Amino acid sequence: MFAALIDLTSILFISLPIGCAFIASRGSKYGFVIARSISIQVGVIAALVGAIFMLGNASDLDALYPATSILLLAFVYVFVVFGVATLVVNNSEITLPAVFQFKFLLAACFIFLFDLISVTADSLIAFFDFGSGLFLLASAGCILLIGVATDSKNVLKLVANSLPYAGLIGLLIGFVLCLAYADDLTVIGPALAFGFNSLLYTNCVSVFIKLAKPCVNHDSEVIGWQYGVFVLVGIGSCWALLISLV
Repeated sequence: MFAALIDLTSILFISLPIGCAFIASRGSKYGFVIARSISIQVGVIAALVGAIFMLGNASDLDALYPATSILLLAFVYVFVVFGVATLVVNNSEITLPAVFQFKFLLAACFIFLFDLISVTADSLIAFFDFGSGLFLLASAGCILLIGVATDSKNVLKLVANSLPYAGLIGLLIGFVLCLAYADDLTVIGPALAFGFNSLLYTNCVSVFIKLAKPCVNHDSEVIGWQYGVFVLVGIGSCWALLISLV
């Protein structure tokens, strides 16, 4: 029974970015700070990759439930990582390293991108959405403008912390479009793809910034379990709607 709780693909997909946190910090305890900062987002990315794959096979209901269980496993794993990292950070004196070596940051970013590409390579076209790309650019642009207008001391930190919440707006827009055109199946698929990909893009960029510029994780707002739960509810609501219409 408990064998169902083990999925090697999910473990590998989640382990690599978490490992990147320690590569970027050169194995120091600051890696726990980065891991805590990105772990929930990594779970969201894994779940969205699974959801987008499932979207292409939504008509096969027999395969939908096993795929959903694997999707949920990603959150089980990252909640464990988040809990461990939080315990270590809250019970240790961890200081921001004076210097981060470029080669370690480059290696961490490369491994993260390789992880993403290797998982999505089989159906790469499903992860390209023009509207989601525009949404990402518009969101990042607005955040940058706000940062400049308010004289933010660290604009990159503002972008990294704000983009995941902008992605939630994209997910909600996709869900609203699904409800507005519930009688038109030709609209529902693209609407869900927009919502899922918008959330995926914004979290990927946010995690990339946190790995490339680890100092943005210092004294930063943590994307916590509440964010993960909200995403789970959002994805579940989208699937419930889709199943009722298929």
